[in-house]
Amino acid sequence: MTWRTGTWLCRSELGVTFTKLHCWRLTQYKKCVFLDADTMVLGNIDDLFQREELSAAPDAGWPDCFNSGVFVFV
Repeated sequence: MTWRTGTWLCRSELGVTFTKLHCWRLTQYKKCVFLDADTMVLGNIDDLFQREELSAAPDAGWPDCFNSGVFVFV
């Protein structure tokens, strides 16, 4: 099992999720909102830019983790 592919959690699909760690290289911005390519925005998301700290929705399958498809980071 390797960290790279996410198989250490028995969830190989998480391998592509680790690429989101590159978001923290966007140091020229004070705040960023990340949306996965398969996210469908159905309403105004301006309130996401008002968040003061890391914010994300809980993952339905792993309630002690957050869903990495939509999150705000500062």
